[in-house]
Amino acid sequence: MKQYRRFLQSQYVADKELDHYVSWVSHYAKYCKDRGLDYWDDASLITYKSDLGFRRSEWQVIQAEDAVKKYCYWRRGQSEERREALISKMRAHLRHGQRSRRTEECYANWVRRFLKYNGKEQSWLIKDIEIFITFIVSDQGVSASTQNQAIAALSYFYKNVLEKDPGELPRILKAKSKHHLPTIFSYAELKIIFEQLAGTELLVAKLMYGAGLRSGECYQLRMQDLDFKKKILLIRDSLGAVKRETIFPESLFKELKAHIKEVKMLYNADQAIENAMVRLPDEYVLAEGEAKQWKWFWLFPSAILKIGSDKQSLIREHYHPWHLRHAFKNILKSKEIENQANLDSLRHSFAVHMLEDGYDIRTVQTLLGHQDVKTTMIYSKLAKVGKVHPKSPLDKV
Repeated sequence: MKQYRRFLQSQYVADKELDHYVSWVSHYAKYCKDRGLDYWDDASLITYKSDLGFRRSEWQVIQAEDAVKKYCYWRRGQSEERREALISKMRAHLRHGQRSRRTEECYANWVRRFLKYNGKEQSWLIKDIEIFITFIVSDQGVSASTQNQAIAALSYFYKNVLEKDPGELPRILKAKSKHHLPTIFSYAELKIIFEQLAGTELLVAKLMYGAGLRSGECYQLRMQDLDFKKKILLIRDSLGAVKRETIFPESLFKELKAHIKEVKMLYNADQAIENAMVRLPDEYVLAEGEAKQWKWFWLFPSAILKIGSDKQSLIREHYHPWHLRHAFKNILKSKEIENQANLDSLRHSFAVHMLEDGYDIRTVQTLLGHQDVKTTMIYSKLAKVGKVHPKSPLDKV
């Protein structure tokens, strides 16, 4: 309890009262243990105060309550620091493995929820994973995909941070989700959608469909990722390295060039602010002044600057995905388009329409960035068979 004593001194508790404060905390802990009460529950402290009032004077009850409250506040702070230290260790491991920022944030949130729910500060058991997963499924009713996401995060945490192998438990706990074929749009539906959008939302939607991009890939395009001459788009990973190339729709050249002129004005305004810069990819080795270079500027930048983590720089983030998702959702409702459709249906439609136009499955796989061709094969079930009539090579002789 030496650290607690130091904390009490920092809170200006008199030295002559320190022993009493420590004694009250021990007394309260024994009281809760004997009665099976939750030490951290405010109701337990209320019950303790009530019982104490029958045997001790008022000033002692006040002192006991203050001692327990200060201890709980201090311990929660200590626990929070330990939790965040473990999460930081996991973040470092994820970055070393070149996992995306999105995965990092997702795993960190699940581990934080697990540690808060679990309440332990050490000696975590494999069974604790099962208890937590049962809780979020039974009490919170999470979906199968969310359940599997939590399992993946905790499995990674146990293996790489706690260095404990959960064995077969993740496979046993994994929920079997129903596999639905992707929903796609017809050309007529795409026309309706594009007519209802404008500005940045329209450009992003057209790029998602025209180049087969994921929404996150589209938002994170930078100026150097557009090659008008070769008619290709470069898609980068979380570290800034090019992971694939895809087609750049010529029909968008004129609109995008006009858009880039407007973005250039925003870039020039940022150049006039000494500490304004664009956010670079995670773990990117920064050369002097590189964060202010045009090549790294977002194709779809946010309209505002935000304060950086160092509290000194001003960071230009990319366009926030909420705007398009909100507009897209409203269009689908108002036009009564297929109710299972969503923003990702633009990418799905690209794949199916490419197959219908006669492009082979491997080409579509490469453009979409699928590691396994089986993922791409799903779209062949949606493509209209026979639209492209095959010709015999003999006809060319």
